[in-house]
Amino acid sequence: MRTKPILPLVLVVVITLSCAHVCVAQPPIPHAFYGSLRVYGLGGTVDALPGVVVEAIVNENVCGSITTTEAGKYGGLGALDPKLVVQGYINDGTTIYFYVNGVKADQTWQFTSGDVTELNLTVNDVVAPTITNLMPANGSTVSTGTPTIGADYSDVLSGIDVASVTIRLGGSDVTDDATVTASGVSYVPTVALADGSYTVEVSVQDRVGNPATETWSFTVLVPPAPPAPATLTVDTTPVKASVYVDGSLWGTAPQTRELDPGTYTVSFGDVLGYLTPASESVTLAENETRTIAGVYTEISPEIIENISPTYEIPSITPEENATVDVENTAITELTICVKNAVENVRVTVQQLTERPAEIEIAAPGISYKYLNIVAQNITDADIDVILINFSVERVWITAENIDPDTIALRKWVAGAWVSLPTAKVGEDDMYFYYSAESPGLSIFAVSGSVPAPAPAEFVLSDLVIEPMEVGPGENVEISVKVTNVGGTAGTCSVTLTINGIAVDTKDITLAVGATGTVTFEVTEEVAGTYAVGVDGSTGTFVVTAPPSMVVPLAVTGIVVVLLAGILIWLRKRGG
Repeated sequence: MRTKPILPLVLVVVITLSCAHVCVAQPPIPHAFYGSLRVYGLGGTVDALPGVVVEAIVNENVCGSITTTEAGKYGGLGALDPKLVVQGYINDGTTIYFYVNGVKADQTWQFTSGDVTELNLTVNDVVAPTITNLMPANGSTVSTGTPTIGADYSDVLSGIDVASVTIRLGGSDVTDDATVTASGVSYVPTVALADGSYTVEVSVQDRVGNPATETWSFTVLVPPAPPAPATLTVDTTPVKASVYVDGSLWGTAPQTRELDPGTYTVSFGDVLGYLTPASESVTLAENETRTIAGVYTEISPEIIENISPTYEIPSITPEENATVDVENTAITELTICVKNAVENVRVTVQQLTERPAEIEIAAPGISYKYLNIVAQNITDADIDVILINFSVERVWITAENIDPDTIALRKWVAGAWVSLPTAKVGEDDMYFYYSAESPGLSIFAVSGSVPAPAPAEFVLSDLVIEPMEVGPGENVEISVKVTNVGGTAGTCSVTLTINGIAVDTKDITLAVGATGTVTFEVTEEVAGTYAVGVDGSTGTFVVTAPPSMVVPLAVTGIVVVLLAGILIWLRKRGG
């Protein structure tokens, strides 16, 4: 008996089994599809659009997909044409389901490994188009009367029937004036919309008749148009100086700008040797053209007593004030505090013997000095406060009989002198020293007043009562001297009291230092002692009782005898 070698047999078995394992693990050859792709609905049947995704579903798994590049077809017959390739571990005869953009097609097919099949697909489109990107947004407010109104829309299967698109605004069809495309509609009103609420309605259909409508509202609220600008020209004469509007430097006059209608403050820069024009307020209307001219008046050289050096200050900021020691004038020191940073400031002080002729009103009281502080590259709008220290000669105060406590710094503002807060801060054998606060620069005056005279003051003296003893009903004369020891003439009211009761008042008017007499007369009927008072001076007088009628007894007897004798005689004679 012959036996075959065992080793070659084992190798053959192993190789055979290995080959059998590899062949079973590999998936079958794919099944390829191509064909027409149509979409139908209530409104008819149309070719599917390019860009549609066709998927093959086997056992609920996607086993192949293709995106169309031509309308109405997927894949192609040619060897190089793309096809819907279905592949995977699929047994022949397994049902393949087809979906077009997620919608199940009407057709199915059984998988056959290696086949290429022309399969025309149809799908029922019952999905309405989608309307998005509403313009203006729902519930929004627009600030123009000509907003873009419309929406975007799409349909993934059939595409939009452009002829079916309509857009309505406020119930009116405006489609004919709108731009309509397969992807959206837009409309811009040819006449600006008035302020108010508006409703927009956009309606579309896909190509197989599925409709969609979107309705929304928006509000038009158009802000008022900006006012037409005004034109302002600022000039100066007879010198050309810096001009400012609301504190902003425009430059050297003349200057012209366009401004919004409104009220503005025009001010002018200082020029040494001239009085600076007062600031002006100007109100401009729409389209108005206005010219403002600041008139500078030269200060007569004859009244300029002294001029300080010009002090240059490189920078002043709100955080860092500037202080300069002033020479040659009654002002000894200036401290400038600013609200806004300024640079290259120049300050000069002119001391005048009298006020400039253009200032018609003298400073209150008796003037010591007039002072003109001239500053460049800084305005009152920049200044927070200026501290002004100054001195006044004692010899002048004595000669003019000035009360040192009445001395103050006055500022010329808009045609009037304004007294500034001023404090006396020291004195020596030559001067009194003061410090004042000013909100800005101008012409200043140092002045004071003579002491106010003392008011009228009266002293009563020399009370006289004549006679000091009278009978009932007899007159008593009461007099007192009154002297005005005050500083002004005045009237004194003198009151007489008897036994503490006011019985009479008399007035007397006296010049300063004069003395007069006030006289009263009184009569009393009842005997007694009476107390007299005249504004602090006191005295008394007495009213005496009348003498009593007492007749001696002897005399009475004699009188009786005589009367009896007379009666007897008269009877005899009559008998």
